[in-house]
Amino acid sequence: MKSHIRKGFETGQIIPQSGSYSVSHKPHLLKHEATLLKEHVFPACAKCEVPVHFNLLHALQTESARDKFRLLMHTVN
Repeated sequence: MKSHIRKGFETGQIIPQSGSYSVSHKPHLLKHEATLLKEHVFPACAKCEVPVHFNLLHALQTESARDKFRLLMHTVN
């Protein structure tokens, strides 16, 4: 039996790993990258209520991420 492997994340879920994530959102053709920090919440779209989708591209060590990044994203435009 195959185990279910999570392919990505979406708005409202807790970020499991600090790192660089690809961001995609079909209603506004949004596609880019964002650096997000572990234990925060994946951000919502600032224009609508459709969930935004995220995929981890490059993980960062949590301690160094907290030292280097001070800006947190609450919505995605």
